[in-house]
Amino acid sequence: DEVIERGFVAVVDWDGEPQPLEGQALQWLPPARIDPAILIPADGPILQALLATGQLPLPQADTDPLL
Repeated sequence: DEVIERGFVAVVDWDGEPQPLEGQALQWLPPARIDPAILIPADGPILQALLATGQLPLPQADTDPLL
């Protein structure tokens, strides 16, 4: 089995357009337009949370000492 680690950061403000830095494709989509078939299985719960609430339950930077 392959182990994939991922982290999430809530970005609430930025300038300009996001740009891929390593040659990968980048596309912004509303959660309802994401095809679950193209995701790895571990992304299923993440997509479900986005579809249910419109956001991910991320810890707040001022309450989490790791952020």
